[in-house]
Amino acid sequence: MTAFGEKKRRGRKTDKRDSLRESISEDLHNGILTGKLPGLNILAKRYAASPATVQRTLKEIANMGLVDIRPRSGTYATVSREVHFVYFEELMDDVAAQPNQPSCFQSEYGVLYDGLHNTLREAGVTCHFWPVNRNSTRFLEEKALVIAIFSQYAQEFAYKFLEHTNWIRVMGAQDYNCPGGHITYDNLQIGKMAVNYLRASGCRRIACIGSPRMLLFRQRIDSVLEECRNQKIDLQLWEVDLHTMPLSEICQKIRNAVTANREILRSGELGLFCCADHFMVPLRQEMAAAGLSPEKIHHLSCDNNPSFLRGIYPASTEIDIGMYRIGVAAAHQILGPLEQIRNKSMVSPELVLPENS
Repeated sequence: MTAFGEKKRRGRKTDKRDSLRESISEDLHNGILTGKLPGLNILAKRYAASPATVQRTLKEIANMGLVDIRPRSGTYATVSREVHFVYFEELMDDVAAQPNQPSCFQSEYGVLYDGLHNTLREAGVTCHFWPVNRNSTRFLEEKALVIAIFSQYAQEFAYKFLEHTNWIRVMGAQDYNCPGGHITYDNLQIGKMAVNYLRASGCRRIACIGSPRMLLFRQRIDSVLEECRNQKIDLQLWEVDLHTMPLSEICQKIRNAVTANREILRSGELGLFCCADHFMVPLRQEMAAAGLSPEKIHHLSCDNNPSFLRGIYPASTEIDIGMYRIGVAAAHQILGPLEQIRNKSMVSPELVLPENS
């Protein structure tokens, strides 16, 4: 090859590396590459370059202070980022005035938020918290990334409020129509786990306590129903709704059902599954009122949110959805390439089933 040809070939390589450096730097600044970067082969495929070229480019970018190359660990983005947590609550006007720790948020989602916040903070991400109600201004359009937490009852408003925002929903029922990314546990597996647990306890029939009007509970009820059909088990639905019924009505409905099934409950043939741990206190109260010992009745709930049961009766038997683990897993998704959370990603940490007593 002539000297001119060699110089021309080196020029093409230099141009390509310059272009690669600009592309990676831009993605780092825009938050597309965050936290621990993918491996060389993945980056090479992503940027249509050879692994060797990517490696040399990353060393150049490290000299610029944009990444930190840690031997035997990987390459980490050092560009500072901000994440905005937005909590939607339909009754935000009744919440405590301090915006950083509203009482309802702490009771419902505090453990989840701790997993998210602690993991992101350790990665150098600055976290902000914003409670939102119907009077909030649309300040979110210019924010780099918003993590939204909201119930089904605030869903329509939340979707509209966030329509011009780069956002991800964390927690809640599987929502395949969610316009933003959606990170949650595998809600559709809970029914199968509950049925198998109660069957292993000796139950030949199952009663499910909850309301199909709420998507989160309906998915669990449907999964219980499907598994009961598969295993040819009789299923009752004791329908109670947290959001439309006063506590007195919930207790009355559970009381009537417990009384009507007292003997079959006492025999151990009928097992009970609560779609959420919110129902466990009225259930245990009404079992005790009917002369049944809660410790001797096969019953199981879901969520393992200690806020609802702390100090009331012995610890309940629950399928642990692992709110803190969900927060950690969601944070790792958020710290990765931005496109991995845009396609309705589903993070499903292992659901923990208690041992049969």
